[in-house]
Amino acid sequence: MFPRQRKHDPARSTRLQVESLENRIVLSASPWQNPLNSMDINGDTYVTPIDALLPINELNLGVIDTLRESAAPPILHDMMEDVTSFYMDSNGDGYLSPADVVGVINLLSDFDPFVDTEDFPAGEQSDRYPDVPGTDAAMLEMDWGYAFIDSELNNAYDADAFQFVASDDRVAIDLYNIDVPDGLTVELLNSNLETIATSNVGSMDDWGESNIDVPVESASTYYIVITGTTPTDTGEYVLDVYQYEDDWWEPTTDSERGDDIHGDTPETATVLEVEYGYHNLTSHIDWVDDIDTFAITVEQGQLDFSVYPLDNESLLKLSVTDNNGELIALIQGNHEGAYAGITVTAGTYHLSVDSINDMPGEYMLDVAHWGNYEWQPTADSVMGDDIHVDAIGLDATILESGDDFIQRISHVDTVDDVDVFLITAIDDFVSTATYASDWTIDAFPDVRFFDSAGNEQYQIVICYFEDDQFSYDDPDFADDFEISIRDIAFTADDLLAYESQPLSYWPGGMYPVTAGEQYYVVVDGGIEGFVGQYTLEITQFSAEPWFFAQPLDAE
Repeated sequence: MFPRQRKHDPARSTRLQVESLENRIVLSASPWQNPLNSMDINGDTYVTPIDALLPINELNLGVIDTLRESAAPPILHDMMEDVTSFYMDSNGDGYLSPADVVGVINLLSDFDPFVDTEDFPAGEQSDRYPDVPGTDAAMLEMDWGYAFIDSELNNAYDADAFQFVASDDRVAIDLYNIDVPDGLTVELLNSNLETIATSNVGSMDDWGESNIDVPVESASTYYIVITGTTPTDTGEYVLDVYQYEDDWWEPTTDSERGDDIHGDTPETATVLEVEYGYHNLTSHIDWVDDIDTFAITVEQGQLDFSVYPLDNESLLKLSVTDNNGELIALIQGNHEGAYAGITVTAGTYHLSVDSINDMPGEYMLDVAHWGNYEWQPTADSVMGDDIHVDAIGLDATILESGDDFIQRISHVDTVDDVDVFLITAIDDFVSTATYASDWTIDAFPDVRFFDSAGNEQYQIVICYFEDDQFSYDDPDFADDFEISIRDIAFTADDLLAYESQPLSYWPGGMYPVTAGEQYYVVVDGGIEGFVGQYTLEITQFSAEPWFFAQPLDAE
């Protein structure tokens, strides 16, 4: 494939550019530590004497060990029977000890006895995390299988993408909405970028009504993506992620043994709602010939289900029938349970659980469904709608310029499509960049910059900071290191002749502007004919303390 280059246009040139992303974060702690305020033991948003008394009482009862030995952490409140409601681990070391009490007492002695923790610290000042799941997603470092992230949706259509490698049987994910007006959505994706679970958080200053808690495959990579329910909303959030083994604590069951609340036949089946892509329950095989039957209605996609016994003697069988009663899957499990995944069309399916060896007992059932599509950010339109005009003029889509960073996600709808945007400069320089939303590297969308009269503008090159220790005072510094499109085009044939890897470049550049003036940003499919979803990013910044070369000439 030829290097990424434009058609021979004597009025254009560009430069090689590398963008570095912070792809590893270390915000690990303990799942028994309050991620909003480590000293707020009871989670009421205040630090008061009760926050010291709670761990003191536990210590007086003889609880002084790893907290995992005493109770499940609060994030598992929907899953486990023996779960604590309090965040006892104020210092985040995974143990309950006098040090957890001392930290609270010291805070109370230094400040007002009622320390309000509702005023959260300012979130990130720039978009620190990539928008798209994949190799560039921020890696979560987990101590005790746990990590929390205090972050922010910085601009319209922003998304934050994280990744982790599963090390235990299950993962629980919870989200706290600090100030995103219409709420947040958190999605869990597998290594194929298929969404396997989703959860929403509606109200500000609150956790979600239910969190994600699903089985995962050890050593596999998973992705977590945070977006606003309304794509243009911005605001701060806290993400909680915890991995654990499903036999560490006793799960909460949906009934007492012997109640037999689930019917034996499709006609009496219990309906499972999979609004967020998954459903989990713990129930019983109540007697020797008991069968628990469940009905699930799904769209076309993938249906995964697993069941495993909580009593080691039991061997479980899981059967799946379609709406016509035809058996489409039959799995006989061992002492570790049974698992299967099938491709389904839209319709209602029935899952039946019973014991192969006639042993009553508890079991846990997980059901997950997702569509056969890869995740992409929320765009401003549907592919093919072409809501942006193709020509420079007053009908161009206006991008609000109140912030120094603007992000817009849209589509190059056809090979010949052009999207034209209008911005008003608020500072000395504008930087533009565009990329395929799935980070495809062999076909870039292209972006160009024009003044209000429709004249294309040429890039400048940022040379160095005023206090740069290297002091690049060579007036030809920019020329020495600049590689134009014509240079790339010239070297392409030579490189290919020697079967070398040709150079490529990142679309976009930096341009001097006049505050208050209007400019046009134009996105198209580039010379490779890119078609699909793209992300456009525009940053405005001041001249100080930068030095810069003159705009590149046409050569």
